[in-house]
Amino acid sequence: MAKYEGTYACGHDGVVNVIGKMRDRQRKIDYAFSHLCPQCAKKEREQQIVEENKNSEVLSKEYGFPELTGSEKQVAWANTIRLDFYNEFENNRTAQKIIENETVASFWLDLDRFNSKREFLTKYERTKKEKERRERIIDIDAVAPEDLKHEGVVEIVKKLDKICLFYLKDQNFIDLVKPKGYRWNEDDCCWYRRLNEETGKYPDRAAEIGHELLRNGFAICIHDSEITEKAINGDYEKERTKWIKYDLENKVLTLHWSIRSNEIYNASRKIVNSRYNREKGCVEIPVAHYRSVNNFAKKFDFCYTEDALKAIEQYKKEQREMRRVKVDK
Repeated sequence: MAKYEGTYACGHDGVVNVIGKMRDRQRKIDYAFSHLCPQCAKKEREQQIVEENKNSEVLSKEYGFPELTGSEKQVAWANTIRLDFYNEFENNRTAQKIIENETVASFWLDLDRFNSKREFLTKYERTKKEKERRERIIDIDAVAPEDLKHEGVVEIVKKLDKICLFYLKDQNFIDLVKPKGYRWNEDDCCWYRRLNEETGKYPDRAAEIGHELLRNGFAICIHDSEITEKAINGDYEKERTKWIKYDLENKVLTLHWSIRSNEIYNASRKIVNSRYNREKGCVEIPVAHYRSVNNFAKKFDFCYTEDALKAIEQYKKEQREMRRVKVDK
């Protein structure tokens, strides 16, 4: 990479980096310096944005668009995005409803991140219909704590192998569910958590998160009266957090626990041939020492996964079927 000095169209001196064949370099240098310098180009673009935003504000009032809420900069830029959206979908009914109903500047700033505005329209329509359907059902099944602290209702539903929480954007809600393993799903617009052998069954997890939400002043809706009662009474099987799994690749049993415990760690390391895997955050033990692992599991209340139990049974079978020979002395 070679550096070349020159004067930009704005009169400022500067340096440009040019690569490629020597015969093409002068053309590239001339082209680079035929424009404004980076600082002037930035100022010009900022001025263009200011003018575009002012023009958008005037046209928004002229077209009768509702005023947006947010910071001054957010509203200014959101007006421009909304006007572009209107110009692209002027005759689309859904687009008109969006302009009429969505009055928070951040909504339009988020819209600008979509590669395809038409894709956004389709998703918006689908999400709105789903939300309306849920609201009709929620009115029937919702329950609220006596000390209700938050608006709206958290809907708890199962979708395939996931437990999903639908609720309006609320930091108190996020702070409650995120530490419990829930993650945001942009496509479904919900907080979700995958269900598997280790998390336990949906009724228990739904009752558990429902109970926590009720305790923290949230109204909930679970479309199952039995699970709802469990959530109210706190009557559910707590999630197990201590597991014995099987690592198929390394052919070893692995011990996992979520809460730091020196007692558990020290006891696990006393098992013969145990090894701590720092990368995976678990203790590995050869299947041959399953008896010691079993004693450890009983003492510290660990559960076995199905794969771990199968691995142990397979080892026992191999030991039983192993050929026994008489050795001459």
